[in-house]
Amino acid sequence: MGFLIAPKLAGKIMAGLTMLLVDDDWHTQNIFALIAACHGSKVTIVKDAESALNYLERHRPDLIVLDLYLDGVDGFQILRLIRNSPLDPCCPIVATTAYFTPMTLSWSVLSGFDGYLEKPFKVESLWPFCEALARGWRNTLH
Repeated sequence: MGFLIAPKLAGKIMAGLTMLLVDDDWHTQNIFALIAACHGSKVTIVKDAESALNYLERHRPDLIVLDLYLDGVDGFQILRLIRNSPLDPCCPIVATTAYFTPMTLSWSVLSGFDGYLEKPFKVESLWPFCEALARGWRNTLH
């Protein structure tokens, strides 16, 4: 399960993009940062809503990846805070979680997320998906 974008897009347009990862899991943070670095992109990693909002006061990323189940304010609440504030960077915001269920996917879409990534990330589909969303391509679920 997870999203997959046309493989021919992989690695061709991602360099130079900036991303914000909001996730409190050390392994997820390191895997995402490593994959981003391999593709010439910059990822800022924060662990909570307050840090994410502080980052957005000064920066406009090309993509935000947001864990749904954080301590305190969850990903659904953070999405609403971002979208209903002047801090909204008008970029795709992607939900992610290790606790995948079809209901979680439905809630993510209905809540206004622009995509969904299941953990653990699949290296072969993570970057094509991020590329496509960050550059405005439509995604498809496989």
